[in-house]
Amino acid sequence: MIYIKAFIKQTLPIYLLFIASALLSHSYFIVSGNYFNEACCDSVKQISFFYPFLDRLIESGSLFWSFNYGLGGDVFGQFLYYYTASPFFWVTALLFNIDGLTDIFELRLWISISKLTLAMIFFYHLLCYIKRSRTASILGSLVYGSSVYFTAYSLRYDFMVDGMIWLPLLLLGYERFHRDNKRGLFLLTIFIVISSNFYLAFINSIYLGLYVIFRYFSETAKPKFRGLVIHLARFFGQYAIGFLLAAFTFLPAVYHFLNVDRFYYEHQIPIFFSEAFYKALPYDLLFFGERLWLLVSFPAIIVAMFTAGLFLRHRQVRVTLIFVFVISLMALIPYSYSFFNGLSSIQYRWLYLLLFTVAYCTSFIIDHLHKQPVKKEYVLVPVTVLVLAVIVKTKKYTVGSFATDGDLLILFLAAAGSALLLLRSRIPSPVVAAGIMATILIQQTIVNDAMFTKLVGEPDQLKAAHERILSSSNYGIPSEQRLFDRLEQADTSFYRVVWNDQKEINAPLVYGYNGLSAYNSLLSGDIHRFVKKDYNTLQQNSPSLFQNVDNRMYIEQALGVKYHVASPDTLSPLHRYSLLIEDQESGLNVYRNDHALPIGFLYREAVSEDVFEQLSYGQRDELLLRAAVLEEGIHELPRFDTATLTSRSVDIPLQDQYMEHILVQDGKVVADPYNSIEFTNPIPDMDGELLVEIGITRPDGQKFIVDVNHSSFQYLGDQNIYNYPKEEIVFNLGNLASNDKIKVGFSPGEYEISHMTVHLQPFETFDRSTKLAQSSAFRETKVSGRHVSGRIDADEAGLLYLSIPYSPGWSATVDGESAEIIRVNHAFMGIPVSQGDHEVELAFTTPLFRTGLAISLVTLLILIIARFWKSKRTEKR
Repeated sequence: MIYIKAFIKQTLPIYLLFIASALLSHSYFIVSGNYFNEACCDSVKQISFFYPFLDRLIESGSLFWSFNYGLGGDVFGQFLYYYTASPFFWVTALLFNIDGLTDIFELRLWISISKLTLAMIFFYHLLCYIKRSRTASILGSLVYGSSVYFTAYSLRYDFMVDGMIWLPLLLLGYERFHRDNKRGLFLLTIFIVISSNFYLAFINSIYLGLYVIFRYFSETAKPKFRGLVIHLARFFGQYAIGFLLAAFTFLPAVYHFLNVDRFYYEHQIPIFFSEAFYKALPYDLLFFGERLWLLVSFPAIIVAMFTAGLFLRHRQVRVTLIFVFVISLMALIPYSYSFFNGLSSIQYRWLYLLLFTVAYCTSFIIDHLHKQPVKKEYVLVPVTVLVLAVIVKTKKYTVGSFATDGDLLILFLAAAGSALLLLRSRIPSPVVAAGIMATILIQQTIVNDAMFTKLVGEPDQLKAAHERILSSSNYGIPSEQRLFDRLEQADTSFYRVVWNDQKEINAPLVYGYNGLSAYNSLLSGDIHRFVKKDYNTLQQNSPSLFQNVDNRMYIEQALGVKYHVASPDTLSPLHRYSLLIEDQESGLNVYRNDHALPIGFLYREAVSEDVFEQLSYGQRDELLLRAAVLEEGIHELPRFDTATLTSRSVDIPLQDQYMEHILVQDGKVVADPYNSIEFTNPIPDMDGELLVEIGITRPDGQKFIVDVNHSSFQYLGDQNIYNYPKEEIVFNLGNLASNDKIKVGFSPGEYEISHMTVHLQPFETFDRSTKLAQSSAFRETKVSGRHVSGRIDADEAGLLYLSIPYSPGWSATVDGESAEIIRVNHAFMGIPVSQGDHEVELAFTTPLFRTGLAISLVTLLILIIARFWKSKRTEKR
């Protein structure tokens, strides 16, 4: 009871202050009544779709695998970067019902406010534990929580702020271990940090190591190398235990990270940033700059505090200032941004470490200013005002815009706060503290409001955009959901659906159908290469996503596509499809593939990957229904004769075609605005699917657009870190009539075009290949979470191909006996079967999950035994 009363009297008011601070940071949304979300970009198009999808899987008790994700994917492993091991996500999912996008739109504001409050609470208790005064701890926590870093990242990528929340708790755990040999909280926070997000764990772990070194020098009067080694060894021992406890998520996360298709970009990291970066930096840090990627801001009164701190002679303050200097120096060097991003591209996601260090140092300065007078401290106010006034006055030259009323108000607040610091010996301490807190909170509100306005626009505009989004197709519209539910009830077999009007890549996650699209940073590299490189389907040119396969008939057939959903006026005729449903309510039609293949069928012959590489894209498509593509020496099947492929190819001589506003000279093509190259179908005597392949690069590496008969491809440019390298683009034009024209256009610029080729795939061969595949197809298919089963009647020994993405997490049995799983067609699974009727069963567990779980459990068991043994020894003494 005593503890409760003490908490209510002493701690609860501080928590309420932090809640008020968090509310002020989000006041833009609270006052306007808007959803805490952008009207575009990843927060809407990617992340919001994850919540209802994962919530549905949790309710079903199957979090390992789902065919709603991409072509089927490892949900637990590939979503570890986001939510599947995040305590905040699990609390949200267990406490709230997230059926659709509107539910998560409504929840995100309160999730963000709660997280920010928690970050300040953890920071406050860290400072209190290292014996900072209550006033200094509160002010340091407000500095930590007032920056736009948290709110901006919480708006855009809410999982990214988790590192900022756990960091002070991690250091609190270390301090308890270091000072009092209490390791429970330290082990727990290491476990949470590493298990919840491997990317943020890397950032926080590096900082933790630096902090451990800093603490050694701050408390050791005569530091020695041997003492530092012992100090670090003690820390690493505990860190290793926490790391092993988190192995069940860390190992799968690293496995998936290493198997993405993103390691193709050669990052050129400069020694220094541009001059413009350094010129605008003071304004960015103390006010709010134009650069939305540099999202760190400090209360302007920090200038006065740190100016005074430079004159303090206390050793602990000076060592802390050195630590601030080291982290600040890192923030000035581009390589730091690459290092904290895993030696990859420059990213600014680690800058909360700078924010933490400054806030941490602030608490030391405040405490020692109270204890120790500063020489010539009367210069605090004029120095602070002068520095900030120069920054505001030169804003036009450093940032490129004029000073605003908000800038002048922040300048006034800094002057007022500096005056309070100067008069701290003449004014009651609570008044000084309250005044400084007020300046921080007011600036926090101003800066966050300016940041949100910059990011999402005026409140009325945002509200209208949200209403438009949530009433738009692909966003869980009830009439569309009923159509997919109706289709699922009418056909209980396993199949895939192509939504031709699909505007959002992750729509299958919300509607719960098996599609052909995904948007995830840990997307399977095999599937990504299959779609964009091996078969070169028309896609958005980013390594994190793919969407359908450009209606390529062979690819869709091999993937088990049975239905197309489309508006009546948007779908070109598809071979062997018939109208099944005309849904007036949703305005969508459903078309059925009358000769669809199931999830698998028998391959009787194979080619090697080397042979595959020599084939044209038309031949590669045709091969999908005729023979397996296998790595040399993996499995022996009769060799397929590629000379029997019927796909035809015709090269188009560029100089012989009709051109407008295009000049060809010295092997280069110069395209002016409104340009085009036009030619007639060169294979008019055969019905089939027509593909146009263009080999194209731009010497200057800039972005460009290629358009063929109103289908477009955009290359993002060589220097864009999200650009997937491509030198050939393939467009599916469907079944063109003999006199139909093919019209090609380019965005203005200079190009090198190596070739332009038309491939035709005859319908006759397609029908014949489909019939052969149907003769030994995988039937009686049952799919339940991570389990798949079915039967195949093989007319001869061969390889059962399954359009399930290959993963070592799959295990298979044939007639109850364990069976080998082989990678087929670069990305899918194959199971050797003998002639006859067989029952096949498959089960999936995230790769390395069992290994990691065993390591985690053994580590936990050893900890329990060690604890029990230690308790027994203590009792005996």
